[in-house]
Amino acid sequence: TTPPATLLLAFIGTVALAWRALRRPRDVLRNGPLRFGILLAAIPVTATAAVVLLESTFYHDWRHLYFLYAPLLLLAAFGLRGIMASVRGPWPRAGAYALAGAAVAVTVVSMVRIHPFQDVYFSFLVDRTTPAHLKSAYTMNYLQTSLPHLLNDILRDHPSGTLFFSVGHAGEHRELLPADDRERIVETRDFRSGERNVLVLPDPEACSLASAPPSAILHAARVYANMLHCAVDPVAWFGGIRREALAAEPLLRSVYDVWRDGRLLTYVRDGCPLEDVEGGGARLFLHVIPANAGDIPPWRGEHGFDNLDRALREGSARIDGDCVGVVLLPDYPIAGIRTGQLTDDRGRPWTAEFALPDGE
Repeated sequence: TTPPATLLLAFIGTVALAWRALRRPRDVLRNGPLRFGILLAAIPVTATAAVVLLESTFYHDWRHLYFLYAPLLLLAAFGLRGIMASVRGPWPRAGAYALAGAAVAVTVVSMVRIHPFQDVYFSFLVDRTTPAHLKSAYTMNYLQTSLPHLLNDILRDHPSGTLFFSVGHAGEHRELLPADDRERIVETRDFRSGERNVLVLPDPEACSLASAPPSAILHAARVYANMLHCAVDPVAWFGGIRREALAAEPLLRSVYDVWRDGRLLTYVRDGCPLEDVEGGGARLFLHVIPANAGDIPPWRGEHGFDNLDRALREGSARIDGDCVGVVLLPDYPIAGIRTGQLTDDRGRPWTAEFALPDGE
């Protein structure tokens, strides 16, 4: 998530400081800026070494190491200063300034291009064609930081009336809205036809993969060709998926019937209690067993499965009295699936486990 030019300059600054300290050790005692620079270089080096040697766990990116940004920027300044000091003549110096300016310009252009979602920036060194890698290693939309923009756009499209809204972190972001707009939003997972309903999908990729009508998509945003967020009309969206699912034989028949269409699993229960989707009852769980253990992060791999409970819970709703849930399966080969419902006292009203042919 750091521009490559900044990383390169910070590396040059670190090497230059180390070289000077090794060549003239006494300068470290006499030169205040040099001592300060060595301290700055020690911070990211020791922090990175600790992460590698202690095998620290990181969730969604390196947000636990944001304190390294200031030292990196100052080290980059040391690196740029060292380059300028070593360049002789007006034309070479002008060329060095031009290269530095071009590196800054590339980052500025990128920031403008992805506005207003600058927080999801990552450099070209990352393979952008692998969504699973991005989601496991980078902050594409951690804690749904794009939600304020989505809320404002939907409120602008519907300037009056009540909105029945469901999203994982709506409560925190709703507090940023004006009082009148806050009062218009009712958080729920119990939707009825004829009302203004909005559901923000936990995995926005489902927008482009589901068999729901395009008109059910209310708002979507893409960054780097990856879907950042997707808000749908849950009645129309789940209705289209459910009609498509009912036309085929289910993968599982139980309290919930379960269908599979590619990477999408669809859960349907007619006449379900509201507690199934709003908590306080028996919540759905979904554990995905990979064909290759290395496809899931080590901190989840120790249990032998990938936990998709939250994705299923946030992708479920009650539509006109019936519960429907849709979850996007990971894009790695899957050996099997374990699913069911779980109560607060660890009871299981129903559970099922089945293998997928050829690790599909």
